[in-house]
Amino acid sequence: MNERNSKLEQVKEEIRMRLDIVTVVERYVALKRAGTSYKGLCPFHKEKSPSFHVNPDRSIFHCFGCGKGGDVFAFLMEIEGVSFMEALKQAGREVGVAVESAQNRNQTYSGPTLNRDVAYAANGHAMNYFYEEMKKSTEAIEYFRSRGLTGETVREFRLGFAPDSWDGLINYLNVQRISPQTAALAGLAVTSSGGSRPYDRFRKRVIYPILDMAGRPVAFGGRTMDPEGQPKYLNSPETVLYRKNRIFYGLHQARTEIREKGSVIIVEGYMDMLMLYQAGIQNAIATCGTAMTVEHGHLLRRITGLVYLVFDGDNAGYQAAERAVQNLFPLEIDLRVVILPLGEDPDSIINSFGPERFNELLSGAVTGLEFYISRLSADGESETPQGKSRIVTSLATLLGGVQNQVLVAHFGRELAARFGVEEVLFRRMISQKNDSNRAGFESDQGKRERDLESLLNSEEGSLLHLLLTKPDQLFQWKEKISIELFSNSLFRNLYSLIVSKDVDHTSLIDEMDDPTMRDLFSLMLIRESLESSESIGHKVLKLEKNIIDRKIEQISRQLSMATRAEDKMRLLSEQSHLLKAQKGRRSNT
Repeated sequence: MNERNSKLEQVKEEIRMRLDIVTVVERYVALKRAGTSYKGLCPFHKEKSPSFHVNPDRSIFHCFGCGKGGDVFAFLMEIEGVSFMEALKQAGREVGVAVESAQNRNQTYSGPTLNRDVAYAANGHAMNYFYEEMKKSTEAIEYFRSRGLTGETVREFRLGFAPDSWDGLINYLNVQRISPQTAALAGLAVTSSGGSRPYDRFRKRVIYPILDMAGRPVAFGGRTMDPEGQPKYLNSPETVLYRKNRIFYGLHQARTEIREKGSVIIVEGYMDMLMLYQAGIQNAIATCGTAMTVEHGHLLRRITGLVYLVFDGDNAGYQAAERAVQNLFPLEIDLRVVILPLGEDPDSIINSFGPERFNELLSGAVTGLEFYISRLSADGESETPQGKSRIVTSLATLLGGVQNQVLVAHFGRELAARFGVEEVLFRRMISQKNDSNRAGFESDQGKRERDLESLLNSEEGSLLHLLLTKPDQLFQWKEKISIELFSNSLFRNLYSLIVSKDVDHTSLIDEMDDPTMRDLFSLMLIRESLESSESIGHKVLKLEKNIIDRKIEQISRQLSMATRAEDKMRLLSEQSHLLKAQKGRRSNT
């Protein structure tokens, strides 16, 4: 190992020792303690009950539903979609350990594609620029004050201001070695169709930084300060870091309160979220200028079970709430819907009446299903045969997306009685919708985990598992066990890696390019072997016998094809020695 790789290895281990995997995973998954480990709903596939486990002692995770597993770096790589080096740098920044990167040192950022680290750096510099410009702007300070925000809230959320300049941010980023082309790729600048020099995207706007779960700026929202300015609100475009249907404004700040209260409040505007937070309602978050999507639902499902949807009382609010229920209800989220009085929003309610009034409205929330039924019945035709048929068909479609058959049975009985429909007929309608939705629900992830279990429970897998979970036995046996004992190349490679390095086993995960090997290894680490150390000798003897059996079978095939007398004599002699060895192994097993 050269000096640079050796140093990187030391840095990696230092970061691993300092970083708590539970703290990292909890930003994305709601975890509950289960013995010495933690468990929650897997963020990598859809599941009804928690099968995702995190072991803090070994600093690994493993999902018993889809088979994914690994260490904290593997988790970050998978959840963020980044390379190992990017995951290492992200983890290093969190614990204050610098990760040297020769390709990025003393280099100006530019080029047609954008590295995620560079994008984070550009957004970080931009957030600092907007914040410092806000502190110099009487206009921006007065705007935030007029909206009822305190200086503490402005500081905590790093609210900013983009001055009325075409290149203020670009010039600032240039000083930070961020090129105008990179600023454009990060969504901070705009390149005209004529291909001229990029110019600032945000001008004369107050700025709301949008952070990811780790607290890093990934995008910005800007509200114009110009009465004639259009559009009134302007968000960053989607970039390598920002997908608006997979992120919420304020989630980084609200995540702790969401977990403590066991619920989240979804509002539509940045100011709505900020005013609620400032008023002490700190489990509120906001969408980023988009409707609630299924992707939003998967994110919410990982962090809480109870979701309050708060919408304005106009027609657009009702339609948005209806779409949200259609998207989120099949995910088995406990939905509650609050439609505010016409002309009011959370911001105005807090400013005019205080948090007590908002909490009153929240306490009057209806379930997502009740709201959906009320919308279906709004035309007043629910009592006619045609109206009832339309409503029942729509409800069957909604329930057809639910995989939990206990819930389907419960709602099926309740709604059939409510609308005077034969339960058998209604359940058949739901089943027809459910069949198409459920096709393929027995997914590749489930098959993958079964394949991993099969490998783990095989003769070779169970021996390797036993050695791995009992390090003292591995030390005693590694000189006695030949790599040839393993017929499966996956186990041969895994055993070779384990015995070749005298390091913490968890750190070996980063050296595994084969995802099957990595997932199997994490499964072995997170699940203790139930067998005793005494069984190792028996397993070794049995596998040695298997090797002899394979060699005897091979010689038998060669004998059947041999034509020369000397070849037959040689093969018969080898066969005789193997049969004696086989007999000895049989007497010892």
